[in-house]
Amino acid sequence: IMRRPAKRLRPESRRKPAAAPRPVEIMDEALISESSDDENEEVEEVEEEEERETADQKRLRLAREYLGRVEQDAEDDDDVDATLQAESLRLAGKSYAKIAGRLSVCEPTDPMKGHRLSVTCVALTNDESSAFSGSKDSCIVRWDCETQKAVHKMKGDKNGKAGHKGHVLAVAVSSDDRLLASGGHDKAIRVWDIRTNQEITPSLRGHRDVVHALGFQIGTHTLYSGSSDRVVKAWNCDDMGYKESVFGHSSHVLGLDCLRRERPVTVSADGTLRAVSYTHLTLPTKRIV
Repeated sequence: IMRRPAKRLRPESRRKPAAAPRPVEIMDEALISESSDDENEEVEEVEEEEERETADQKRLRLAREYLGRVEQDAEDDDDVDATLQAESLRLAGKSYAKIAGRLSVCEPTDPMKGHRLSVTCVALTNDESSAFSGSKDSCIVRWDCETQKAVHKMKGDKNGKAGHKGHVLAVAVSSDDRLLASGGHDKAIRVWDIRTNQEITPSLRGHRDVVHALGFQIGTHTLYSGSSDRVVKAWNCDDMGYKESVFGHSSHVLGLDCLRRERPVTVSADGTLRAVSYTHLTLPTKRIV
């Protein structure tokens, strides 16, 4: 009997069986949904707590959060106190910056000459590029602060039609450097467009005596004026119209100043200082010693 030779295996058949694929871990959908539901519940709880908190509680919470941020950036308690104090002053508009170390001493310069008679008043623009001076020669001169030269002269008029008639005793510049106001012996307040150096007509009339003091409210074109008629008046220079008058001084109003509020501070020959409130039309008085 003849035997058949043994059948040789092919190389492919000698290979090792392939390893079974590793099972892929699949998270249970129920677990995923539970974790997302928990997160949503936490967010909803925080939102509900914020909605339920009172105004005082909200302020306290925000203050604690702000204090936490400050403490993270600060190195010690002194640094925290300094940061909080500086922020408080900044919000109150009373912050100060030390700049003396960066300032240089100005060298004395030659006097700027352009008036024929005594100079009685001066005002500087907010960008410090120009200055305006008034004089007894009835003129107002505009000066370039860089070149220290006169660039324009608003001349007076003997008839008082195109300029002041008599001494110019007060000048003021608006905070946006657009308007210049001037007053003096002719009892009129004249408003000038700084961009064109031309007078805006008509002039503001209402005082019965010499105008000694002028001042613009910051951020507006509201002008305040004081006169020898003992009256403080408010004017709207946008409409070139009269707004209000306040009485109280018993003598000439010689000076005034105003910042952002409708409350100019005035001084008078009667020896008093008054804070004029046009909102309530009151004049609290303090005698100057």
